[in-house]
Amino acid sequence: ESKLLGIIQLGMNFKNTIKASKLMESKHLFITGNQPEKTEGFIAKFIKTKKYNLDELSKYFIVYVTEGDSYSFNGE
Repeated sequence: ESKLLGIIQLGMNFKNTIKASKLMESKHLFITGNQPEKTEGFIAKFIKTKKYNLDELSKYFIVYVTEGDSYSFNGE
């Protein structure tokens, strides 16, 4: 979760991620941009970040978070 100036949401938070994924009946979840706390430079002064609880998300979905993770559709 990232917020500009602590108020304008730039990415989905934990609850919205679960809600949207369940709505789409997703079983697999690819997380991108999962280290916003590593943002550096001028913009970092204005962005407040909070990490996902990957252990909690793993209770609902198969979570892909590591570079190089892949999924094969229909066993292809």
